[in-house]
Amino acid sequence: MKKNFFTLLGAVAVIVLILFVLVVHMQTPDTLEEKVFYAAGLGGDYLVRGIHEDGSYRYKYDVGTGTAFDSYNMLRHSGTTYALFELYEATEKKAYLDAANSAVAYLETTITACPLEFSDMLCAYDGEKMKLGGNALAILALLKQAEATGDTTSREIAVELAAWMKATQTSEGEFPIHIQMRDGTLDDHVSEYYPGEAIYALVYLYEATGNEDWLTSAESAADWLIDVRDKNETIATISHDHWLLYGLRELYLHSHKEKYLVHARKIVDGIIASQHIDGVPADWVGGYYTPPQSTPTATRSEGLGAAYTLFVEAGDSEYATKAYDALRRGMEFQLRTFIDGTLARTYPEPVEALGGFRLSLESTTVRIDYVQHNISSMLMYKEISKERLLD
Repeated sequence: MKKNFFTLLGAVAVIVLILFVLVVHMQTPDTLEEKVFYAAGLGGDYLVRGIHEDGSYRYKYDVGTGTAFDSYNMLRHSGTTYALFELYEATEKKAYLDAANSAVAYLETTITACPLEFSDMLCAYDGEKMKLGGNALAILALLKQAEATGDTTSREIAVELAAWMKATQTSEGEFPIHIQMRDGTLDDHVSEYYPGEAIYALVYLYEATGNEDWLTSAESAADWLIDVRDKNETIATISHDHWLLYGLRELYLHSHKEKYLVHARKIVDGIIASQHIDGVPADWVGGYYTPPQSTPTATRSEGLGAAYTLFVEAGDSEYATKAYDALRRGMEFQLRTFIDGTLARTYPEPVEALGGFRLSLESTTVRIDYVQHNISSMLMYKEISKERLLD
């Protein structure tokens, strides 16, 4: 009898907790700027709840069935950790810092000597694979940790990771190795995003250390992408590379090279041309793909936000307005994939689902990078909107 009483009491306590959380989180703000910041915060809470004791994340979760999946991806682990540090900067909420620090500790267990003749340098591995983009996003996470905590060790590891990227870069600026196995075997996979990630990581490392070698390497890589890889691309075919737009923003702030501005305009034109605006169901407006998806929208929102800052710096009010308008439409779509208190109540584990971002309007799948890119883009939108109001 006594045991049954305490079992019932525990069940009641859980129900009360769930109801409390859902009631509190149903009280969403009114303006779009407030809504996206609120959603970003709940996204961070979702990640914190899903972090394991070893610092890894609950990588993929079906909120419709309450099922977690065992797959993992270290590149996305690093990107998610970077976003958590961004959220800590914006909120100063210690839970985000603690979770991000734990995630960096897990990341560091995957960082060991690079293959073959580069064994005196460090590489971030995903199982047996070393990825150019994996090194780049690990650098970003480590540098964010150094900023948040003053931990110089993180910066030193970032320098060693960047050393491999610079050592394997060609004299023309290309990064020819995108994936290499631990035994040195090369994989022929070529990612459209890894070079942009590397450029952003290198210029960010320059800003953190003052070592101009990193800036030179980033500029050389950007010049190769613009002059060679993307030379014949049109608005219809150009890659919607948000990481490259991050890198071009930073490079333009340092050099004011016209070619970076021109290329950013082309990418933005390509993004806007593919955004759902007219002639689609109302809940598709602002999204990308058919049917529209959350993460492709969020990554393009990040790129548009980075480009907006570049255009403002260049005094290009026309393109700044175009980028901001498309970014705002993207925010409205992204919020439709967000799991707020009302939607969470329809799932088997409401508290676990709360704050996630679904793959699409029809999907019940949440993955850490869905949450990552929504957090980063929403924080960017909030800051841009605040600056526009001050202007």
